[in-house]
Formats: sequence, C-alpha cells, structure tokens
Amino acid sequence: MALGLNNLEAYNSAINQLLETIDIFKGLKASKNWKPWQTGVICSTTTVFDFQADYLKRGHTFLLTARLIQGCLENLFGCIRYKNPTPDALEFRQALKTVSVAQYMMCPITGSYLEDDRRFLADYMQCDFQEQKEDG
Repeated sequence: MALGLNNLEAYNSAINQLLETIDIFKGLKASKNWKPWQTGVICSTTTVFDFQADYLKRGHTFLLTARLIQGCLENLFGCIRYKNPTPDALEFRQALKTVSVAQYMMCPITGSYLEDDRRFLADYMQCDFQEQKEDG
C-alpha cells in the first residue's frame, strides 16, 4: 500500500483503515489478559500512521508501507534459532555473534580472492565436539 496525497480519496480510505485496525486490536479480547501480539500490531500500525504523516509533512510524495516490513529481522531470528528453537540469553548472544561474523566470510565478487577448502572457524567447536562423541 502506498500512502500519498495525490489521490485524497484513496489516502483517506487507507488512513481510516489504519485507525480502524488500531481500534479493533484495542478492543479485542483474546483472553483475560492483554496479549503481546496485540501491543505489537498497535505499535506497528501507529508507527506507520505517524511515519507517513511525518514523511508527507516533509514534502515527500508518498510512502511505500511495504518497505517497512520486518523480513530481514525475521530472517536473522530464524538463523539464530536454527540449531536451538528456544535459546537462552547466552546461546542467543553466541548465535548472534556467529551469524554476524558469518556474513563477512564470503569472498567479494569483484575481488581476486580464492576460496579455500578449510572448515569455517564457526564450525570448529561443533566438529571437535562431534568427533569426541564418536571417539568416546
């Protein structure tokens, strides 16, 4: 969805839909207690609403709301939870470090580097542990 002032009818319809979404999730009763996903939907929708108002006020023609998605963040969490779906704080931190370092372990396309056939540094701990299990 694009939010812009070129078509006021479409803009007003989209804004009303955002405000309606906030109202629906504020009044939604999933259980006795407030659910975190309700807060997430309300915060995300409010952010889009405020963000578009600020952007249009600064003179931008439109805002593409699809560009505000969290796909890359979800991919990161998926990589972190790959080996352990429910990591504790230490496991999460270690996995985050591993994923962060791993992104730099590829040769640039424009470079003149050759890839070697050595194991990645991040795999050494796991390989040694598995070898000890098999030997022991």
